Amino acid sequence: MSVTKRSHSIGDFRHRIVLLYRKNIENIDGYIEEVDQEIASVWAKIEPISGFLRDNQDLWHNLKTKKIDGMFKIIMRNNDNRIDRHAYLNALRWNHKILDILIPFQIYENGKWIEGIAVEYRKGSENG
Repeated sequence: MSVTKRSHSIGDFRHRIVLLYRKNIENIDGYIEEVDQEIASVWAKIEPISGFLRDNQDLWHNLKTKKIDGMFKIIMRNNDNRIDRHAYLNALRWNHKILDILIPFQIYENGKWIEGIAVEYRKGSENG
């Protein structure tokens, strides 16, 4: 019995996300400040990757001691060569959460879709 990957339908894309470019700038006082620049707002399919959620992971020592609150597969339509235009994006906003792009978007299924992996880090756990 062979297993074939089910193609996505437009109804699968139920989550509105904002693609972000995060950069560090020096403000007037000389402090480094992180700024989010919005690239686009798109519809996406978001699937939790349950094997890496909460406290049951040792994924590269919780990605170098930043504790992961969730890991998600993000799937979008590849309209207008979106992956080329947004190759520099490094975060996205979904349901008031900021997710960092862990694995950049890759094209699959003859260029119709792009897929990547994003993680949400726990607040206040920078030092492990």
